Amino acid sequence: MTGAELKRARLKLGKTQAQVARELKLTPDAICKYEAGTRDNTLKKIEKLLNGYGFAIVSTEPKTEPEAWNDYTEQK
Repeated sequence: MTGAELKRARLKLGKTQAQVARELKLTPDAICKYEAGTRDNTLKKIEKLLNGYGFAIVSTEPKTEPEAWNDYTEQK
């Protein structure tokens, strides 16, 4: 999810950066930088942000090689 997508999600929820920052125990400046794409993220921070914007990470576990092959179908 890009910073622009985070901003659109926040606006759709009708929240200000200050409101989201307060809810997530971050600074408004940090929210601004996340939305601008100028702040590096850890997976934990990304998950916290997504939850605050009404999204959830379904899985953080990488697929094993056999499972990854299930994503592809053989073309005949």
